[in-house]
Amino acid sequence: MWRNLVRAASSSTFNLEEADAASSDADFVAKMRISLREAKEAHVNIRIITRCKLASHEQVGRFQDEANQLASIFTTIVKNKLANMTRDANSEL
Repeated sequence: MWRNLVRAASSSTFNLEEADAASSDADFVAKMRISLREAKEAHVNIRIITRCKLASHEQVGRFQDEANQLASIFTTIVKNKLANMTRDANSEL
């Protein structure tokens, strides 16, 4: 679980950096969706570590709410970007 948590958290971070340098709006959304999936996976790993009381669960448990908030923020970013892309496409018609 710990390995999965580290992998998911770092992958989410790396994809955020890539989204920041996206070559298009569609590329940005794709990278943000990957980052969102990884953030959700990190959140699940934290829950499992905490609920199963695995090694050092006390230390990671305090980040459960933060992981949930990050997933919520990423969800909002993706939804807003898609809405803006749709609005922009409709205004070009």
